Amino acid sequence: MSKQLSQSLSAGGDAVGNVQLAGDNNQTNVRITQTRVSLPAADSVDMAEEMAALRAILAPLGGEDQSKVANALADAEAELAKPEPDRDEVGDALDRAVRYARKSGEFADAVADLVPHVTKAVAWLGTAGAALMAAFGHVA
Repeated sequence: MSKQLSQSLSAGGDAVGNVQLAGDNNQTNVRITQTRVSLPAADSVDMAEEMAALRAILAPLGGEDQSKVANALADAEAELAKPEPDRDEVGDALDRAVRYARKSGEFADAVADLVPHVTKAVAWLGTAGAALMAAFGHVA
């Protein structure tokens, strides 16, 4: 009687900066790089301008989840339109939009265009932007 073992992996959340291997007697040599970026002053960021740029880049992405990308961007824009926007809500919505967009085959091609706008958005978001920054392998 043979014993069948599961060799699947589950991360239960974000696994940025991690390496997981399944199987027996595997070996790997991995180097993970995170880029430290300097953030601009939060009060120098025109968040409406950055939101427009992020929408222009992210809206076409997402494949089957394109409508979810659009909904997440709309949530962020609705929160930004308030007199006192909740930065946590904006950050959560932008993080959600990026997570859906990442499922698209075109996302990798858009990263270079996204990073400058994400960096400025994270500066405005403050601590609410940490997950968004980490999704791009950057730390502030």
